[in-house]
Amino acid sequence: MPANRPNIIYINTHDSGAHFACYGAPCVQTPNIDRLAAEGVRFTRMFSTCSICSPSRASLLTGMYPQNNGMEGLAGGRFLFELNDPRQHLSHFLRDAGYETVFCGIQHETRFMETLGFDRNLNNERQKHGGVTEEDFKSALDHAGVAAAFLKERGREKPFYLQLGFFESHTPYEWGGNEPADENGVWFPPYMNKTEQDDDGTLRRHIAMLQASIQRVDQAVGLVLAAVRDAGLEENTIVLFTTDHGVELPRAKWTVYDAGCHVAFIVRWPGGGLEGGRTCDLLLSNVDFFPTLCYWIGESVPERVDGVSFAAAMKQDAPQPVRDSVFLYHAYPQSYALRTGRYKLIRNFTQAGYNVVDLKQMAALPKLELYDIENDPNERTNLADAPALKTVREQLDGQLWDLLDDLLPTGLERPFLSPALRQLIAEHAAWKVSGVKADPAELEACEKRVDGVTCAIAHDGFELVRHFAPATGQKSTIRYITSLHDIRRDVGQQVNLVDDPAHEAVRAKLDALFWTWIEAEHPDLLALPEPTPAHDESMADRAAWRERAASRR
Repeated sequence: MPANRPNIIYINTHDSGAHFACYGAPCVQTPNIDRLAAEGVRFTRMFSTCSICSPSRASLLTGMYPQNNGMEGLAGGRFLFELNDPRQHLSHFLRDAGYETVFCGIQHETRFMETLGFDRNLNNERQKHGGVTEEDFKSALDHAGVAAAFLKERGREKPFYLQLGFFESHTPYEWGGNEPADENGVWFPPYMNKTEQDDDGTLRRHIAMLQASIQRVDQAVGLVLAAVRDAGLEENTIVLFTTDHGVELPRAKWTVYDAGCHVAFIVRWPGGGLEGGRTCDLLLSNVDFFPTLCYWIGESVPERVDGVSFAAAMKQDAPQPVRDSVFLYHAYPQSYALRTGRYKLIRNFTQAGYNVVDLKQMAALPKLELYDIENDPNERTNLADAPALKTVREQLDGQLWDLLDDLLPTGLERPFLSPALRQLIAEHAAWKVSGVKADPAELEACEKRVDGVTCAIAHDGFELVRHFAPATGQKSTIRYITSLHDIRRDVGQQVNLVDDPAHEAVRAKLDALFWTWIEAEHPDLLALPEPTPAHDESMADRAAWRERAASRR
């Protein structure tokens, strides 16, 4: 360890997978990222926990699986997942450890940036001093320019953590004026189906624009690395470049195939010995970064962390494995996978996959998939029914069931539910148990409104509002799934009184009125999705596995 703790720069992109020249993408020009790899350590088998962004990012930044940190699905949109404790985030951890914590660009770990532990938000500072809006700073080059200015102007009184996020390479790839980048040709990755390569030109243009977006990322990374060098910070600064999950191509993003979860992961820290253009072939999960960083900066690893540190392995000439498998996951189709160095087992609880055949197109999936990654790296031949691999299948299946029983002891019983619906099911059940009934005359006198799936009822100066599937879109401002407002004194409905003990009686009365009304006039809002045959079959497999496990004990 150096005498002084290292600075930390974490650069994250959207939807880039390992689609870079230094990872074997032949038609993409990424000289700055390639140079970073040539100067640092390039990890060849790093996997994100999930193939959509919020769960993956939250895993890396908490060291916890999505099911443990609360971020099982997207932050924002109609599911509105949130970290169950924002203080689990790396920004809080490093601030508590004495780091100056600085944010720039975009993040997708929460809808509420203010809950994270950043001392400074460079986006807001630029808005205050430059009179511009957040919309002006979505290009990777814009964000990188702001971050570079910070690095050049910053003093050295204490170590800093800079979290820098780029919108690229998310669609639309045209963002920031990009044009198709096909001067070196267009590369159709081998994991795609052959028929997809014979399209009408739409997919070819899509990939050419993806290449352009990734090249824009590379230019932005170059600006940041130049600023680090010019500021004399290279020696004692940990630079991590990575992404959240695979690219938006068939059989990549939104799947648990390798192309959906395998990510670029490059670390450079000359002062800590992470240099020289080495490659690391350890099988790793992005939850492993948090405990590793703890070791590098001399901090104890919180007990809550699921990841395994690979810091000690990095000191070995021939690094020994730190884990024998990684867990891969996608919530909405309920796909769960366990990947070892050689094999991958996938359980699809709904047997409905997204982006498997064509971009943004649903497709049927088998209940169980087993691939020999070593001999079939593109996961073409499903060996789940191969007699020769029965022992392998049963062993991996048992390991996966063990993990799912730990992470989701009851969450597998029904199809995937949003946090909003989970909460409202519990609230409805609690009202049923309370036995508080509504007065029909009072119910008739109430003001009621329904706006899509947002329902509200007002009585005697108070309004109770519930959002059964909160508004879609990343600009949603809905903070509370259930809220109670004093509409006489709080016209703007800024104060939520739903958990205020002084208004417990008001809440109980409005609850009775609300649920009586919903049951009578909008029962569809309370209807739960029925388990599919595939889900029932998977649960039957789970029961059989439990019986076998019990008999062995």
